Parts: sequence; C-alpha cells; structure tokens
Amino acid sequence: MQFKKAVTAVLKLEKSDKVFFIGNLFKNEYVEPEVYDADEFNEWLNLIETLSYREILLLKDMYEICKSYRDIKETDTYMELEEIYMQKISSKYGYSKGFISGKLSALVSTGLLYSVEINFPGTTHKVFSITAEMEKFVQKITNGLDYY
Repeated sequence: MQFKKAVTAVLKLEKSDKVFFIGNLFKNEYVEPEVYDADEFNEWLNLIETLSYREILLLKDMYEICKSYRDIKETDTYMELEEIYMQKISSKYGYSKGFISGKLSALVSTGLLYSVEINFPGTTHKVFSITAEMEKFVQKITNGLDYY
C-alpha cells in the first residue's frame, strides 16, 4: 500500500525534481527498517507533495546550518545564527533577506521550523531554528543521497 502511495505521488509531480526524495523516503521508511510507521510515512509523503522543490532545499539548508546550534538560549547566539543562515542562503540562491524570512515564516507551519522574536529598542528580529522533527524528516528524505 505504501509503495502504491509513493508511486502515485511521483506520478502527480509536474517535474521529476522530488522523485529522489520520495524514493528515499520509501526506502528509509519501509525497505530498510524492521518496524514500519505508516502514519509517519504518510505525513512525510504528504509534506513532500505539498512543498515545492525550492522549499525542500531551503529546509535542508536550514537543517545543515542550524544543527550545530541545537540548544540556542542566548540572544547573541540567536542573532549570530540569523546572520549565518541569512548570509549562506542569500549567497547560495541569490534571495533577499526579506524573501528568505517570508519563506521561513511560511514553513514554520510544517512543524519543522520554529521562530523566536527578539525585541530591541525600535526593532524586532525574527530568528528561525529547526525542530527535532526536522532532523527526522531530512534523514528520511536524504539519507543515502550524496548530492543533496
């Protein structure tokens, strides 16, 4: 049944850019493990279907950037993290900081990111970081793929 769902998801794609993510999810969730979690597979598959390829890459990049900043507590570290991911993502894709912040704000609803607002006199900064679910998601869709 899960194989059929994966094939159906692939057939619905307009482009083949997410095929590797779907195939890897199936392999990592059903072929290799001894215990299967159908609900989790369905949730991850639905997420891959709803996100654009660019959004998946953006989430993966956020994962890579944030994984060493897992337990951020201090304001200075949050601001440092914001500077790091804004600079890296902006230079990698050519996106403006406003575009990146807007995309990340929209992706908070996936449950893979969270945001923290830091208030300074006259300004507020919104800083994003990854959730524990993000690590599971990225491992399921990229584990075994060398080029993502």
